Amino acid sequence: MIKNWVTFGMSEFVTPGFQDTSRLMTGAWSGAKIYVQPPKPFSAWKKLDGKVLQWEQRQIDGVTVLQPPLPVPSRMDPLRWSVKLHAATLNREMTGYLGGDWRDTSIVYVTNWTPYLQPMISQLRPKYLVVDFVDDILKFPYKWDANRVSTQLAQLTAESCVVVAVSPALQDQIQRNFQQSCAVLPNAVNETFFTAPRKVPEVVNSLGGRIRIGFAGTLNHWIDFQSVKNLANMYPENAFVLMGKRGHIVSAEQQQAFEELQEMKNVHFLGPVLYNELPAYLHNMDVLLLPRCPSESSEASSPLKLYEYLAVGKPVVTSGFPIPAAVRQLVYHSPTEQGLVSSMKEAIQELQSNRSRLKREQRQAFAKQHTWEKRIQWIAQMVEESETLNPVQQRGANRQSM
Repeated sequence: MIKNWVTFGMSEFVTPGFQDTSRLMTGAWSGAKIYVQPPKPFSAWKKLDGKVLQWEQRQIDGVTVLQPPLPVPSRMDPLRWSVKLHAATLNREMTGYLGGDWRDTSIVYVTNWTPYLQPMISQLRPKYLVVDFVDDILKFPYKWDANRVSTQLAQLTAESCVVVAVSPALQDQIQRNFQQSCAVLPNAVNETFFTAPRKVPEVVNSLGGRIRIGFAGTLNHWIDFQSVKNLANMYPENAFVLMGKRGHIVSAEQQQAFEELQEMKNVHFLGPVLYNELPAYLHNMDVLLLPRCPSESSEASSPLKLYEYLAVGKPVVTSGFPIPAAVRQLVYHSPTEQGLVSSMKEAIQELQSNRSRLKREQRQAFAKQHTWEKRIQWIAQMVEESETLNPVQQRGANRQSM
């Protein structure tokens, strides 16, 4: 019987300013749960910022959070003895928290953002390993060792009982590259957290503008700053509110558009917003904006913000990434910059029409059916079915999409 959840996380469990799939999935599990944080960087050795052999433990909001011992560079440990030792001590920790039968009672969950954890996970030999592909990480402008990442992800999927992906594009990639069955399971939302209206934050009250158009998220390389700038120029009477920390911006064109946005009088940069306060900010916008740059990584994405916006219920304007069929009637979407202008015009027209309340109810009803709890239930169901299906049946079952 499955009763425990173990996450190998994408980020530290307490990371101010943003959330991610691994932490949100962990929070939605109703039973005992362990969150294994990513290892600290090798530079932590300089100040001995961490344990050398032991795992650090904390209890946070009902979750047992484990911090690995300081990592050992592979060039200093060619036989990977440190990985074996850390896996053995982690096994003891998990046995202490979950019992000696933890392999028979626990789902072990990892996303493709942490392929480097594969050697340790393989050493642990979990019975119910779930691999969740949440982005096309090799298409991001980061310094990945592509061959090593692909090899480690291939090993993880081979050892898993369930593989899921947030988009059809990722599903196709997994089945093509790894010859592995995979189910499409889009991202989700903490519906009750985002649906309820909140008090207007003071900083929002101080903004000018006839209509407030808000974006929330990391101001990163995938955001189409040029399109935001064009919209702000077309609607000088409205306030464009950008909420989030500055991220990794790659191209000179993006950097220039970002800097020019900062000079515009009707564009307001609020900086990072605490996640617990984010619903209040979103509810006090009139239109919510999600403009991504068209790219291979965007084509494979399922943005968390899309589902959070829908739970708020306000008109949503999107561009640059595929919209699931079930969502198309709920947002104003365009694949191009030119179409984004028309989408914004339609969203503003909704505000002034008698359709506004109905559309809000439809968006929030959709969000209610796409919660993290429901996503976890789907995964748990697939794990249970994986024990009873033969390989041919399992391939067919895993191709079903939510």
